[in-house]
Amino acid sequence: MSKEEKPGDDVPPDNHRVEIKSTEEALVFLFEGLREAYRLFEEGKDAARLGVIEALNVVIKFLSFFDGTIDHRQPLVSLINALASLEEGNVLPLLKPHPRPGRRPASPARESDKALAAGTVHRLCETGLDIKEACEKVAKVCREAGIKPGRKGAKG
Repeated sequence: MSKEEKPGDDVPPDNHRVEIKSTEEALVFLFEGLREAYRLFEEGKDAARLGVIEALNVVIKFLSFFDGTIDHRQPLVSLINALASLEEGNVLPLLKPHPRPGRRPASPARESDKALAAGTVHRLCETGLDIKEACEKVAKVCREAGIKPGRKGAKG
């Protein structure tokens, strides 16, 4: 890099810069971009990372329409960098799991499934169904949906 060059001079200009005149236009931009990102995500190529990266890029561009959001965008830029590094075989500290003693906690999706099942049992009991029968009905639906029990030895 010569003395005349500044950091970032090697970055090509953003020829796709969008001019936004209203919050409504910004929201239209956001949702159109997220729809395209979802399409890429659903294709599932590269473990759907491309769709996730595109969604993050859209959110970053959306935030850039508003003054004072540079600091708010930095965590998203770091996440994009970490995801892109996976393609090169590098796992940045942001994505490395922290070693924990004991059993790993359930994923947020798993916790959500458990909460929905418990809520459904509660609602069935409110209708007058016996708790044992309510649990059996919910367990049957969970099995049919492919949700496995959380404990070893539990019937699946």
